[in-house]
Amino acid sequence: MDYSNFDFYKTKTINCSQYGGANLNPGRSSSCRSSSCREPANSCDCRDDHGFCCRMPMPCWPPCPPQNCCPSLIAGPTGPTGATGPMGPMGMTGLTGPTGATGPMGPMGMTGLTGPTGATGATGPMGMTGLTGPTGATGATGPMGMTGLTGPTGATGPMGMTGLTGPTGATGATGPMGMTGLTGPTGATGATGPMGMTGLTGPTGATGATGATGPAGESGTAEALAVSDSTSQSPAAGGMIYFNNAPMLTSENLSHSAGSSSIAIGETGVYLVNFQSLVSVDSGVAIPASMTVRLMLNDQEVSGAASTYSFEHSAQTMTVTLAVPVEVTSAPASLTVEVDEGDFTFTNSFITVVRLGDIE
Repeated sequence: MDYSNFDFYKTKTINCSQYGGANLNPGRSSSCRSSSCREPANSCDCRDDHGFCCRMPMPCWPPCPPQNCCPSLIAGPTGPTGATGPMGPMGMTGLTGPTGATGPMGPMGMTGLTGPTGATGATGPMGMTGLTGPTGATGATGPMGMTGLTGPTGATGPMGMTGLTGPTGATGATGPMGMTGLTGPTGATGATGPMGMTGLTGPTGATGATGATGPAGESGTAEALAVSDSTSQSPAAGGMIYFNNAPMLTSENLSHSAGSSSIAIGETGVYLVNFQSLVSVDSGVAIPASMTVRLMLNDQEVSGAASTYSFEHSAQTMTVTLAVPVEVTSAPASLTVEVDEGDFTFTNSFITVVRLGDIE
């Protein structure tokens, strides 16, 4: 290529209007002017490289001298391919174009191999408890499982309150008599108990042999009183037994008024008192029931003169007796029989009082 004109252009003042050549700024001038041979008038030579001349770094240059370049349009034989020149510098990155429309999804690829399990992440905070769902239908009962081992015995619980006493059960049939046990050792002698009640008078014994006649004594008068009542009477608790009849009276120092409960004693001394009555339980009284009779002197209980009786069924009757010596230390005195419980009936009651002698 002939660069003679190009070297000439570089020495000229840069003024496009002076040379009438092309300006490399597309915004200020048109492309290079062309000759009749379709080569630019300011081309460096007549070869078909006018694009190269018009894009040189110089902003403008004068036109080339006139040349007869038309014959250059006849193509000669293609020369050998020249060696590839070095790669030019990379141009500036262009602006990113608009994103194209998404293409159709391709076919699913083969499943890749399972990667190694990642490390377990930290436990996240517990979420809020969800609402309780509706209760599902009860499933069928499963087979019974094996019996578990017996657990340890729990601690003894506190003793519960004592329950109410139940009604007394019916008496069971008497069981067969057991074998006689071995005789145990003799126990220690217990304390002397209180004096028991005076027993009923036994039958009269056979008459003994007559003793020797004693010396004649002073003549005396028997002092005795007997009163009775054949009616039925039910004294209240703390009440007295009344007597209506006095079949025997041998002393003016003993007296009784019919219908009274009191026997009057007008002389000091020692007296033997016997009381007897048939007693039964009144209707409606709870069984078992008990009652006590006692002898009173001037409204004070005579020591040792009281007897208690227990009734095990409502139809039971008992003979109540008292037999006790009484010491009268002051006269006049009043003797009565008192009952400590009500709801008992006394029938055929009688009492005898006999003076035994003076107080020593």
